Amino acid sequence: MRQPTRQFIRRRRGFSLAELMIAIGILLVGLVMAASLFPAAMEINRRSVRDILGAIICENGIALTKARFASGAASNPENAAGRLTVLADAAHVDYFNSYMCRFPQGDTSSPFGFVLVYRYIDVDDDPETKEGHQLGAVAYRRRAPVSAGKLVRVIGTVATVAGASIRIGPVSSDAFRIDSPVFDRATGEFVFVRQIFQSEGYANTAVVNRKIKFTPDEGTTSAYLYVVKEEDEGRYSPALMAMVTRVPLDWR
Repeated sequence: MRQPTRQFIRRRRGFSLAELMIAIGILLVGLVMAASLFPAAMEINRRSVRDILGAIICENGIALTKARFASGAASNPENAAGRLTVLADAAHVDYFNSYMCRFPQGDTSSPFGFVLVYRYIDVDDDPETKEGHQLGAVAYRRRAPVSAGKLVRVIGTVATVAGASIRIGPVSSDAFRIDSPVFDRATGEFVFVRQIFQSEGYANTAVVNRKIKFTPDEGTTSAYLYVVKEEDEGRYSPALMAMVTRVPLDWR
């Protein structure tokens, strides 16, 4: 006779404490690595929103300028020397009042707006013919509350350009702000301030984001620059974006 086969019941073992600790450690490392991506993603998203909104506001300001001058709603700006001048900001309202320079237009409670600079381009040095016009728009978001009454404006400053046209300074005022666009009055080109250094005897020295050859004013060794700033609002600029375009309009 065959003897009955013995059936062995295999006992299941649980995880040991060491195995559990290793698994938890691996899980924590993964969670930490995933969490570290969130700040970078949020910063990228913030910059994307800023760039898109800034571009919309700049294009709106440029389109408004083209429409007003093409329709004859404003006279030709004084710019006999062909240099960059301030067309509209909180202190210049001859061509656009402060309500028109808000975004959305007319919204007095909105912290968003734009400022404009302008020059005519005279290629053949003949003042009777103007080959084109250059418009620069800067979109901004005020850092101070709108009710505070502080102004966003374009100010002029004289600076000595040194260090292979990267470093600007010294200057006689605290004009520069981090992330602010700086326009060369002679050419209309612009760069952005990335760092500011203060040293004894000088208000500040700015380092910009790219090399540019600033043009000294006639008879001087210093360049005349335009800077967008908000009154008494620390070291940072309210500017979101700057945009420059050329238009063949006859504004005479």
